[in-house]
Amino acid sequence: MKILNSLKQISIYLLLSVILTLGYIELSHTWVDCGGISGRVFLFEVPILLSLLLFLYTPFIDTKKNIVLSLIPILGLYTLYDVFYYYLAKSPGISDLRNIGLLSDFSFSMLLGLVLVISMIIIVISYLLFAGCQRNTRRCSSILIVKMIILSVMFYSMPVEYLKDKIIGSYHVVGFSQGRTIRKNGRFTSFFYYGIIRERAKVFLQEYKHKSIDVNQLLFDDVSISKKRNIYIVILESFLDPRFFEEVDFSKDPLSDELKKYLIKGAFSSVLSPVYGGGTAQAEFEVLTGVKAFALVNSVEFNSLQGKQVSGFIDVLKEQGYSSYALIASSSNYYNSKDAYKSIGFDETVFLEEKDDFKLNENDNKIFDGDVYQYQIREMDHNHFKSPYVHYILGMYGHMPYERNLVERPDVIEVKDVSPSIQRITNQFYYRTKALGKYIDELLRRDPHALIYITSDHLPPILSGGLKYSKTNRTNIAFMIDDGQNVKLEDTFYYDIPKVLIQRLTEGNNSVNSLNDRLHKEIYFKLMSESY
Repeated sequence: MKILNSLKQISIYLLLSVILTLGYIELSHTWVDCGGISGRVFLFEVPILLSLLLFLYTPFIDTKKNIVLSLIPILGLYTLYDVFYYYLAKSPGISDLRNIGLLSDFSFSMLLGLVLVISMIIIVISYLLFAGCQRNTRRCSSILIVKMIILSVMFYSMPVEYLKDKIIGSYHVVGFSQGRTIRKNGRFTSFFYYGIIRERAKVFLQEYKHKSIDVNQLLFDDVSISKKRNIYIVILESFLDPRFFEEVDFSKDPLSDELKKYLIKGAFSSVLSPVYGGGTAQAEFEVLTGVKAFALVNSVEFNSLQGKQVSGFIDVLKEQGYSSYALIASSSNYYNSKDAYKSIGFDETVFLEEKDDFKLNENDNKIFDGDVYQYQIREMDHNHFKSPYVHYILGMYGHMPYERNLVERPDVIEVKDVSPSIQRITNQFYYRTKALGKYIDELLRRDPHALIYITSDHLPPILSGGLKYSKTNRTNIAFMIDDGQNVKLEDTFYYDIPKVLIQRLTEGNNSVNSLNDRLHKEIYFKLMSESY
């Protein structure tokens, strides 16, 4: 009778817990597009959920209380997953844990929230595991031992590779939308699926290390630059044109006159970033190498680069006699930066926050773009950079929460009936374009035949809550100046930008190879393997 009662109690606990969790999954479609229930969640998602619930079950407390407490860590994990997806529009992976430290610099409240949720999950799990130990130590210990034995047996005897194959084989990918893919298969299932894909991709690196693949030849064909002009590349954090917001009124044009003269009818070119909401290093990887960032070896390719020189755009320029210099408006604590920039091929990389001869304005939390430009110009005055050269700048000023030095850069544009974030972004845009226009003035005064490319890394995570944007969440602004003239780009992928630059340098005499997805991946794995 006791056994039957226990089984009944466990069944009620599992049934109600699963129903409530599925209720959350279904309701979550109102705030994230990966939310909602599909019949496929019963393949792996529900079995994973049942396993977690069984592990959290304890006979020492009331069933209702057990359900509530068990749902705290489970719904906590779902919430963390959804918050990650909400801001970055992609599934989180184990490799993303390496980048958690970035939160401390950009959003203390988000870091605090993360710490609180994780702490709550740990506390509740600990309570459920040890509940009743004071009243019935022997029985509590026995249950804990049984759980540990079951976990150990599962870990050592489970056909792991078979399960991985089943997950990959059964996982349904919706090619045009990762959100719908996650919805169809489930959050936990997607987390494991992308983890398995990356784990197996690392095995490919060893195979590709010995493959005879000429990355530079496949990407750029035979490059011969006769007229070697200097190149300036600038990638700006969350550099967003607020004029693309729909149904938003500005008291004046947010685009400064200083930059307007370099654009065609005041309009930027459109380019397609590999990321939305975050992941600056992914945009950098594509622009600086010319290789598509598949995020197959790691969620961020920079984190897997080991410092050894790889092929790609910078490497091709070096073969043509170019020197290379990178100026980064942050410290070297992000995305394995030191090894990554070394692998990409820069002769020198300067991290501004670590330079003794640079002081952050006391009213700025992040280095203003204009201060980065001034530092580079000053370096050009004091250092005799070997020509021809490629100078690369990464700006960090536009990062969430879009703070600004209100003493030196007060509001000049009023935006009606919008969130404070849009007001801040709009005024940031005005001052950033003003500084950018002055920077280009100075570059062209010194170097009138220069080839200049400016772009954003990605859009900030703001396209939600009813805010309408006339472009896709991967469409970013950019412009190119060649010999003083604007070069129009239309929906150009970031990884194709180096090809465009090479064509401009070779005056159109360099052919651009058309690559299918298979060749893109061949090149990707070969380049990543070269770093090891």
